[in-house]
Amino acid sequence: MMFGDGLAIRDEFDNVFMDYRDESQVTLEIRWNDRITYDGTWENNLFNFFTKVTPKLTADLKKPFRLEGMQRIDETPVHKAVREK
Repeated sequence: MMFGDGLAIRDEFDNVFMDYRDESQVTLEIRWNDRITYDGTWENNLFNFFTKVTPKLTADLKKPFRLEGMQRIDETPVHKAVREK
């Protein structure tokens, strides 16, 4: 499922459907603000799905300025949680 062919994955696991929807500002007229689902432009496997979705999940996270010695640490526990999902 991680690096496989989308058709083979769907044949073996017919209940798996990778779908990301940003529903943070929905109204009666707007069902979602942004959506990533299989549309034929990318191979439908978990790696590609996570590669597309992760930047959207981390785009608005604040990055504090903190130094450990001479190295900047700009990752928070939330960044780690999204990465390790």
